[in-house]
Amino acid sequence: MKQNHPMRGLLIFSLHAAGGNASFTLLASLALVVIYLITGNLFFSNMLAIIALVTVPMLVMWSLGSKDGQWERFQLTMPISRGGLLGVQYLSVLVSLIIPIVLVIATTGLGIVLGHGEAHDHDFVTGLLNALLVLAMPFLMCGLCFPIASSKIGKGREASVLTICQFVVIGILLIAPWASERLGVSLHMLGALFLAASVLLFIISYFITRKLYAKMDF
Repeated sequence: MKQNHPMRGLLIFSLHAAGGNASFTLLASLALVVIYLITGNLFFSNMLAIIALVTVPMLVMWSLGSKDGQWERFQLTMPISRGGLLGVQYLSVLVSLIIPIVLVIATTGLGIVLGHGEAHDHDFVTGLLNALLVLAMPFLMCGLCFPIASSKIGKGREASVLTICQFVVIGILLIAPWASERLGVSLHMLGALFLAASVLLFIISYFITRKLYAKMDF
């Protein structure tokens, strides 16, 4: 009988551990979908993008370790390197984006079919919550949180670090229109550039965190 790889088990565990809180978030997202499709109000579509693409990965990151660090100690007894354990954490964030992305794309498509998409280019809130800009948020949040939480400054303060990173990404969304106007760049272009920069940070942070993770004393 073929045995499951320990890393696959850890990935399933991290997603399952976040399931309780994430399920409530997904229910709230579905409610926003229904309201948007009925009313055509773009505010609800934008809130869907924020909740689904920022909150769900945050809940997965929150579930990756217990507050007292016991789960981290237990992981070290498994036949997986520390680099592998860290890789599962990053992979968990990527996997957690699949359902929110599908949900947002499907909702946008249905909205356009129902005639709710014609105001997108002229709506301030839609510009504020540009899809590419919102999609960059989980990568930025993870790219900031994991290295800081694995450093001496963040050790034992993981929950606080994650909360601060969450407020940082929301703050960036709030100042996006102002930055777009000051730089003379459209929100769509700004979103594309920010997404590229956030993904790059996400990748670089893995190697930085891996070095810190290897030296951590659990």
